[in-house]
Amino acid sequence: MTKVFISYTRRNDYDKQFAETVRSWLLNDGFDVWMDVHDIPSGAHWDTEIDNALQSCDVVLGLVSPESVNSDNVKNEWAWALQRDKLQLALLADCDIPHRFVRIDYIDFRKQNPDSWRRLHDALTQAGPRNTFRTSPSSGNDPLQGIVQSIGSIFSGGAKPKLPAPVKSGGGWTSNRTLLIFL
Repeated sequence: MTKVFISYTRRNDYDKQFAETVRSWLLNDGFDVWMDVHDIPSGAHWDTEIDNALQSCDVVLGLVSPESVNSDNVKNEWAWALQRDKLQLALLADCDIPHRFVRIDYIDFRKQNPDSWRRLHDALTQAGPRNTFRTSPSSGNDPLQGIVQSIGSIFSGGAKPKLPAPVKSGGGWTSNRTLLIFL
């Protein structure tokens, strides 16, 4: 079951009501949905709860509106999800989408036609649950090394793949590498 984190702003009634509608629809459609007003217990540390929910979700559903693109909290959630290839955007109203998010294919909900709901269902179903290889913080500036470390951790008791150390050349770090993955 896909775990969906709803990222939205509470700055206006329309965004809040749409987030509630999406939450109800997703729950009825069998998705595991996290939304702050329903899932952060009273007295809990808000930031910690948000971080935990982001870490455990398969996809972050960003509800795009003029207010949400001006919310630092919302943009931080989207940036986190974008970095981990977990971001799905739903456009609620015309607005200037920040540059770092314009390459994300959004689902247009401005007219709320049935095709939008079908596309959302399909996108979220396809998004998770899934396993992704993430670079480890210790991998420095070499994302390939982090991927190899992640793959190597899958092998129990077997030899872990090793890469040659990068060699400094004129324009930056380079090395000759071939990565074969057999599944």
